[in-house]
Amino acid sequence: MRTLITEYKRMFFEKRIIWLIVITVIYVTVCSLFWNLKYKLDYGYFEISYKLSAFKLWQDIINEIYVRVLMKIVPCIVCVFSFMDDRKNGIDNQICIRNHSNIYYMVKYITVITGGMLYNFLSVILIYVPLYFLLSTGDDGWNYLDRYEAYVGKFFTGNTAVEFVLVIAVCYAFVGGVYSAMSYVISMWIDNRVLVCIMPYIICEILQNVLYIVRKVTLANTIFSEVDVLMNDRPFIHWVHYFVLWILFLSILLIISYTINIKNKK
Repeated sequence: MRTLITEYKRMFFEKRIIWLIVITVIYVTVCSLFWNLKYKLDYGYFEISYKLSAFKLWQDIINEIYVRVLMKIVPCIVCVFSFMDDRKNGIDNQICIRNHSNIYYMVKYITVITGGMLYNFLSVILIYVPLYFLLSTGDDGWNYLDRYEAYVGKFFTGNTAVEFVLVIAVCYAFVGGVYSAMSYVISMWIDNRVLVCIMPYIICEILQNVLYIVRKVTLANTIFSEVDVLMNDRPFIHWVHYFVLWILFLSILLIISYTINIKNKK
């Protein structure tokens, strides 16, 4: 337990997760600003004052491809780099010697998953804040669930924008946890930081396309799901199953990787 607390302290004291969240929120907000400016100029709405809710802005920007890519690649940076540094400097061996066990690797695995989940969860929520204060127009409140301009699917039963944002944030948190765990397993085989970050995304994209080619569309949509920001295609429980099954599978791969690349080499 003490080792786990220490790893969580390291995660926050290093401030990598804080800076990544801040940079992500600023970047997405700026992209949304330019997208809306371009929309106004292209359609001649620059001089027209029209109502645009924060929820509509948020739903549009969260559904963009670059945001979905960010939510799969950046979570891998939060704690996996710390593990790679520990291995490079021999800190992992020192911790194991002090604790008289190899629990460090499992603790780091839990920290990596938690860090990836936390990054995605907070990023999705915090993106909503500047969109409301800086870009939204009209007199609707920050908790207004826009059912006229935005789309609210059948699997959402709440009545407020914050509830919707929280549900999507949790779904993205599951995705961040899975990709971070996959990156952690890969880092036991590869020392290149760039490859460790992008390989989970590349592997999933390749496997998903292969399944589409062999006409296993249902299986592809189940295993490699994109977050449904409209809440129209998949219920929330789907993402719970997605997270649990992936973590179980990756935990098995972790045990195999640890046995081959770490335990047998000591």
